Parts: sequence; C-alpha cells; structure tokens
Amino acid sequence: MEANIAASRKGRESSNFEEHVQREATARAASNQPVSANRGISEVIETTGKSSKAQAFEDALPGTTYDIATRGKLVPALKFDNPNPRGRSEVRFDGRDSVDSNLLVDRKLNVTTHSKQVADMQRWAEALRQNPGVSVRIEVPTEAARKAAIRLIRKAGTESSPISVVVVK
Repeated sequence: MEANIAASRKGRESSNFEEHVQREATARAASNQPVSANRGISEVIETTGKSSKAQAFEDALPGTTYDIATRGKLVPALKFDNPNPRGRSEVRFDGRDSVDSNLLVDRKLNVTTHSKQVADMQRWAEALRQNPGVSVRIEVPTEAARKAAIRLIRKAGTESSPISVVVVK
C-alpha cells in the first residue's frame, strides 16, 4: 500500500541522471559558476545508537550490509551542496531498493513532526532537488506511522519531492 507524495518518478535511470549532471555542468560553465562534486550516491559506514527494535527493523531491509572491520553498517549517502555551511554535505539512508538503485529507502518505526525530523525532511528534499532521478521511499510498520510520515512531509513543505511512504511488515 503506497501513498505517493511526488507527482512523477520519471528519469530514474542513471543515464538520465548523468545527462542531467552534464547539462548542469554546461549551464554552470556558461554562467561561470563552479560545478559541484557533491552529487550522486556514495556508500558510507554508519555507526548507530538506535534501540534494538529500531535496529532490527532497519536490518530486515534486503541488502543490509555491515563492515566486518568497523562493525559499522554500510549505507547509501546522497551528496548535495548543503546551504548550511556547518552541516554535512550528504544525507544518509538505510538502504536502496533491490531493483532500482536510484530509489533510496529509509525505515522508521515512529515518525513525529518535531523540529529535528522536519529539518531532516527538508535536507532530504534539497538533496533530491540537486540529484534529479533519485527518489526516496520511507518504510514504516503501521498505517498510523504512514499517516504520521505524510503529516511530516506536509509540515516540512516537501510534498513536491519524490518521496513516498509505504507500510511494510
């Protein structure tokens, strides 16, 4: 059961993304703006301090991988130019879709509309805006959590971003 928040999912293929990056580079070169290297999806090692229940929910995501040496989880990170100079130039997710590698997945046991989650959602939207062809699916365990995630997306003002919410068991 999926509730699409975004109007369109076209352009997910990596070739479309590469074409967009090339068009952006050409446009910036023409306007004498520097071309940013902060684009695309990379893999990073993340340590966690989550509850065991939340960690188990995330680890049930197909393809979850841990680095043996560091015991950290390998997660996809979407690179972007953060408007906050003190902020990270990436947003991290729990995994990728097993079929579409440009579809990032974030699992949440609970969703609130507190300021931290609103700010996180706004960072996601900005990173997605800078990386056309990439989208996000939020996976939650209950219908109530799905409704809360939709409220969060609306409160953050990110309804036009390619973000969807689904219930998974």
